[in-house]
Order: sequence, then structure tokens, then C-alpha cells
Amino acid sequence: MYYIYSLKKHLEDYPEEVILVQKMTLNDKKPFLGMKGKYGLYGSNEWWGNMNNKTIPQKMIQGIITKVYTTGWEEFKKNTIDIMLNDKSIIVEGMYCNNNDINMYKVGKKIEIYYFSEEQKMKRDNGKNIILDYILDVYIER
Repeated sequence: MYYIYSLKKHLEDYPEEVILVQKMTLNDKKPFLGMKGKYGLYGSNEWWGNMNNKTIPQKMIQGIITKVYTTGWEEFKKNTIDIMLNDKSIIVEGMYCNNNDINMYKVGKKIEIYYFSEEQKMKRDNGKNIILDYILDVYIER
């Protein structure tokens, strides 16, 4: 499997993204926007430590790419895939890569996506926490 996307590499390439997410976490004037920061500030050494020791919840999916297509405003750029999981269910996911390897996403290729979960500052109407999954790493068949 080819390591096509790493969040760690992405954040090294775009450090301003870390700053923006951290500012939103720390902004008490926006209590409904951003991550709660339960595991440390996004992208910080503390946060990466909690990622590496699996304190931050993580999961992995694997399957076969069944469709590659365009969604949203990017008319000429494929940016979305359908993945058939082992249980035959289909999930829709964006296409992530650190280099110019976007053409590696092809129908019939195996894919593994690793996610981490982060609690958001905003809560549901019933008071329960909102927890979102974010992509950590992506591997794709060569």
C-alpha cells in the first residue's frame, strides 16, 4: 500500500492551518465553533503525543474504490470517491494526497483510511457532545 496522505505532513506544509484551528478552539466568543481541545490544542506536541499513544480515539476503514467523481464547485477536478467496505456498504469520502498523486485514486484499488475523533465545542440540542471524525492517514493500492 502506498502512503498517499499524512495529516502530519499536511500540517507541516500548511502551519497556518494549525494556528487557525487553535485560535478557534481558544476563542470563547465563538462557543459553537471549533474543537473543544480535550486532548490538547490541535497540532501541538501534546496533541500529537495523545494521537501517538492512542488517547485520541481512532478508527480505520478499508475497502475498494468503486467510483471517482467530482462534487461541489470543482468542475474539472475529481475530488470524491465511493468506497465499498467489507460489509458491502458504500461510504463517500474526499480525495486526500500530500503530493501530486491524485491520479492514484482509481476504481478497483484498495484503500485504507485512518480517522481520529474530536469533540466539538458545540453540543446537540439534547445536550450531548458532537464528535466528528477527521482523516489522519490514507493508504492506497499501487
